[in-house]
Amino acid sequence: KLSSLPQDLEQCYEEMIRRIMRGAERDQKRVKNGRELHVAKTKMMLSWATYACRPLTFGEFRDIIAIGDMQELSFDITNIKTSNVSSTSLLSEYRLGTEKQVHKAVLHFCGGFLEPIGSIKYMHTQSRHHVSDTDVRQLLHRSAKDFLLGNDRATPFLLQPTPSSYSISVLALKYLKLSLPATKLPMDYQDWDARDF
Repeated sequence: KLSSLPQDLEQCYEEMIRRIMRGAERDQKRVKNGRELHVAKTKMMLSWATYACRPLTFGEFRDIIAIGDMQELSFDITNIKTSNVSSTSLLSEYRLGTEKQVHKAVLHFCGGFLEPIGSIKYMHTQSRHHVSDTDVRQLLHRSAKDFLLGNDRATPFLLQPTPSSYSISVLALKYLKLSLPATKLPMDYQDWDARDF
C-alpha cells in the first residue's frame, strides 16, 4: 500500500481535506444541514489559526467554538440585555465542558491541519491524555497555510483575507459583547473610568 501514499505535501493536504469532508458527510446524516455546519465550523477554526498573530490556546478555541455554536443556533447576541443576564454564564452554556472535548472537536473539524505545540504535555494516565486550557494549537506547517490561502484544491476551505477577516471580526465583537460587564458603558472608551477597564 506504499503506492497509495501521497507523493507530495499538496497531495497530503488534499487527502486531509477529503477526510474532513467525509466527516462532514457523516454529520449530514446525523444533523439537518450537518455538512454545511461542519464546513463552516472547520473554515472558521482554520481562519482563526491561519490569521492569528500567535498560536491559539485551547481556552481560546473553546470560546471560538462556543460563539460559533451560538451563531449556528441563531442565537441573537445583539439583543442581550446585559443588565438581566450574566454574559459569562450565557457563554459558558455553549462552551465545551473539558479541554479533552475541545481537543476532540479541533481534531474532528480540522483533522491534521492543526498541531499541538508549546506547553502541551500528554500524561498517559489510564489511557487518557491531559490537555490544559493554556496548551496551544497552530497550523501544521507553513506549507499548510500556503495551501489554504492560495490553492484552489483547498476548496471548500480556501481562505481569503477579506471574508476571513470579516468573520473573525464579527466573532470577536460577539465575544466582547458577551464578555463586557453587565453595566452599560459609554460608547467612547475615553469616558470610561478605571472600573470599566
